[in-house]
Amino acid sequence: MITEDSYPYTTTTQVPYEQEPYYEESLQAPGGGEASLGEEGPTDCNCEPGEPGFAGFAGPKGARGLQGKDGFPGAQGREGYKGFKGVLGRGGDTGPE
Repeated sequence: MITEDSYPYTTTTQVPYEQEPYYEESLQAPGGGEASLGEEGPTDCNCEPGEPGFAGFAGPKGARGLQGKDGFPGAQGREGYKGFKGVLGRGGDTGPE
């Protein structure tokens, strides 16, 4: 049985971290107001072309970007002889290294 007197280490009292209260205002951008990044008006609108609030049509897609280099090929070997149906074929050449 271990008692507090025979325990060689000093114990520390655990103080829980103080948690800041949760406010809805903390989710807004500094300076008040909403955090709009240059948007004007609603983004989901059933507006027809020519009406106020219509966002416009999507433009043409851009050209395809540059492609990376091809990687090195894997181990090259000859495919084994398949044999007749139901019989395992011979193994192929193992190839270089």
